[in-house]
Amino acid sequence: VAAQADPNDAPAEIRMDRVGLDPDSANTSPYGTPSCGRSEVQDKADLDEEDEPTIIKLSKPGQQHALPPGMQQWEEEKEGDETVLGCAGERDGKPKPSTRTVVTAAVVPIVLVFTVTMGLGLGFNIAMYGGATGGTSSLPGIPDVNLLPTCAASTAIAACMALARLAWTLLLPKEGKAAMSVVTYTVLSFIVLYTTITGSVAVFLKPAAAGVTNQMIDLLGRELNFDDEKFAQAYDGDLELTEVYSWLRGPVTNVLTSGPNARATFSSPDNSPTQLSNYSEGWAINLVVGFGMRQVRVGMESMSAIDLTTLLGTTANFTQRIPSYSDGARDKTVRTLTGGYTEEYDDGDFTNQWDQDLPPRGLTLPSLEGFTPYPGKAGHRLTSSDPYGMRKGVYIPARFTTTAEATAFSTALAADIEFMQANRWMDHQTSAVFFDFVILNPGNNIAAFLVYCVQFGNSGAVIVHPPFASCTTLTDDEPFAVVHLVLLYGAFFMMTEVQDIVLDGWRSYLCTSIGKSILDWIVVGSCLAMVASEFLFKAYTPSLLDGREVAVWSSVDTMSVYQRATSITLFFVIFKSLRYSSNVPILSDIGNTFALASAEIAMFCGVMLLFFVAFAMLFYVNFRLVLKDFAKFPDTLFSMFRGLQGEMDASELLRAEPFFGPVIYAAYTTVILYIGFTLLISIISIAHDEVRKKPVKSTNLVKLASYVVGKERATAWMSSFNEGDHRRMLVSQDGHDHEEAGEESRHGDGTPSTHALMQELADIKAELRRMSAAADVTPGRFIPAG
Repeated sequence: VAAQADPNDAPAEIRMDRVGLDPDSANTSPYGTPSCGRSEVQDKADLDEEDEPTIIKLSKPGQQHALPPGMQQWEEEKEGDETVLGCAGERDGKPKPSTRTVVTAAVVPIVLVFTVTMGLGLGFNIAMYGGATGGTSSLPGIPDVNLLPTCAASTAIAACMALARLAWTLLLPKEGKAAMSVVTYTVLSFIVLYTTITGSVAVFLKPAAAGVTNQMIDLLGRELNFDDEKFAQAYDGDLELTEVYSWLRGPVTNVLTSGPNARATFSSPDNSPTQLSNYSEGWAINLVVGFGMRQVRVGMESMSAIDLTTLLGTTANFTQRIPSYSDGARDKTVRTLTGGYTEEYDDGDFTNQWDQDLPPRGLTLPSLEGFTPYPGKAGHRLTSSDPYGMRKGVYIPARFTTTAEATAFSTALAADIEFMQANRWMDHQTSAVFFDFVILNPGNNIAAFLVYCVQFGNSGAVIVHPPFASCTTLTDDEPFAVVHLVLLYGAFFMMTEVQDIVLDGWRSYLCTSIGKSILDWIVVGSCLAMVASEFLFKAYTPSLLDGREVAVWSSVDTMSVYQRATSITLFFVIFKSLRYSSNVPILSDIGNTFALASAEIAMFCGVMLLFFVAFAMLFYVNFRLVLKDFAKFPDTLFSMFRGLQGEMDASELLRAEPFFGPVIYAAYTTVILYIGFTLLISIISIAHDEVRKKPVKSTNLVKLASYVVGKERATAWMSSFNEGDHRRMLVSQDGHDHEEAGEESRHGDGTPSTHALMQELADIKAELRRMSAAADVTPGRFIPAG
C-alpha cells in the first residue's frame, strides 16, 4: 500500500496489528500484509485460516492510497486520530455476517430441528401409541405416554444452547471459541455416555441385566449325559430331533421345575441361589414366569416324479417334496391329536401396554439357502387337558408354590414332552421350532427374555442358533424422561451445522467444511436413530403384570435394533473427539496419517477385496461339501478373514484335500498376509513420514492452551514441535527463555539446538524493541516468528 501511494505524499506509517490481540503477537504475517479473504498474500504468509484479520493504520487521517488487486473490499473507519483500513466486516478471515444472516442463523436451525424432532414424536405417537397426543392404557399401573413433550423439551434446551453457541461464535476471539467448543462437546458427551452406560437411558446396560440373562443361558446350556442320549453339550452345534427332546428333558426341565421345588421345600434346591424366592416374605431372585413353545410348518409340494423302483427293488416313486420355508409355503393346517391334547394355530396381532394392536415383528435366520424370514409370533401350539400342563404352548412355573403343585407340574411337563416325541409333534414338515423364556428379577426391576431357535432344512440339516436375549423394566412409572439426553445431543449438533451453513453459505460449506462436518452429521443421524429405536422398543414392550399375552420375539427383535443403534451412537460420540485433536501435536499424527493415505488405502482395500473373492472361490468350491466353515460363500469370506488371525484350521484342509488344500492355503497366506499387508504397512509408513514433515497449525486445543498459559508459551511450544525438537520451550514476555533441566544448547553433531535458536531470536527481538523505542517509531513486526 505504501509503495503505491502518491510519491509527493509523506510516507505513511504502517502498523500491522491483530484485532483484539497484542501487537507483538507471534502470528503476525511476516510479509507485513493484511490477511483478508483468500488473497495470495495470505497463502504466501502461510497464515492460520482462523487468525484474526490484520488491519492497516495510517497516521494521517483521510489519506487515501491505491490498494493492490484482490483487496478492493476494504473500507475506511474512523478511530480516534487514525484512519483504519480493515476488511469490510471481516471476522476470522471470513466476511462478517449481516444482521439478516445472523437472524436467519438463529431462527432457521431451531425451526428446522423442531420440525424434525416433533415429527419424529408425532409419527410414533400415531403409529404405536394410539393417537397424535399419545395413548392411555386400560391396564392398572401403566402410565400414559406422549412423546411430544419429551421431544419439545429436549429440542428447546438444545435451541438455547445453539443460540449461546451462535453468540460466542460471533463475539468471542478464536481462543474463546475453541475453548467453548471443546467444553461444550466434553460436557455433553460425558453426560450422554455416563447416563447410557450406567443404564439410566438403556435398560439393557444395567449391570444386573447381563447377570440375569447370562446365568439363565448357562443353565440352559449345561452338559448332559443321559443313559439313552449321550452328547457333550446341550444345545450346541448340529443336533438331531431326538437331541432336541433330550434338551427339553434335561436343562429345560431343570430350569422350569427348580423354582417350584425350591418354594415348596426350600431344602437343597436346584439352581441355587438363581431361582430362590419366598412369596410370603416378599422377596425373589429370579422367577421363570413363562416358557413357550411353537413350531412353524411347511406344506408338501408336487414335483416331477422320480421313480427309483428298479434301483431299489421295491415301489419307490417320489412325486412330492418338502419345500424350503417361505410365507407362500407355510402350512397353517391344524392337526387332530389324541391323548387329551389339542393343537391350534395362532396368527394374531400383538397388543401392547397402551391397547394398540401391532403386527408382530418377524425374524430372519441364516440358513444354507441364505436368509429365511420367519413369523415372530405365528405358529402351531399345543394345549394339554392336564391343568398343570401346557396351555397354548405356554407354561407358567412361577405360579406353583406348594409341594403338591410342584410335583404335579413336574409330572405334567414330563408327560407333555413324552407325548410330543411319541406322536411326532415335530416331524418332516416342521421348518423351525422356537422356545421362549420370560424371567423376572424383581429386586432389580428387570424382565429378561430369551429365544432359542432350531431350524430344520429340507436338506436334512439341523441348524441350532445361539439364543437371542432382551430385557426391559418390570414396572416403569415414567416410560420416557421429560428431557431425552440423546435427543438433546443430536438436536444441538444438528442446529450447529445448520448455523454454519447459514453463516458460511451452502456453497462455501460444501466446498470447505463438509469434510470436517460429515462426522457431525453421522453423529446427528445415529442419535436420531437411537431415539427412534427406543420409541419402537418401548412400543413393543409387553405388560407382565396382568397376564396379557407376551410377544417375546417382538421385544427381542426391537431390543436388538435398539442395541445396534445405541452402540453406533456411542462409537461416533467418542470418535467425534478426534476433531478436536486434529491440530494437536502427536495426537494429530494418526488422524492426519490416515487422512493423507486414505485414497491409497481405499485403492489397496479394493485390490485386496478382489484377491479375497478370488481365493474365496477356491476355498468355497473345493471344500463346501466337507467343511462346514466353507458351506456358504459369506461363511467362506469370514473364515478367510479369521485365517489372517491364525484361526483357519489348516489340518482340516489337509485332510479334505491332501495336495490341493495345502497349495491353496500357502498361496493365500503368502499373497494376502505377507505381500499384501506388507504393502499396506509401507503405504501408512510413507504417509506418516510426510505428516511428520508438515508443521502443525496452532488451532483448537492449542489455542485453548494459549488462553490458559499465555500465547507466547503456546507459540514457543508449537515452534519447537514443528522444528522436530519436540521440547517445550517456555518463552517469557521479556524475551528470555527458560530451558528444561538438562537440555543442551547444541545437538550431538554441533548444530545449534532449537533452544539456542529460540534464544538468539529472542535477543534479536529485544534489540529491535530497543531500537524502535530509541527512534520513537511505532513498533512493528518486520521478521517472521520462529
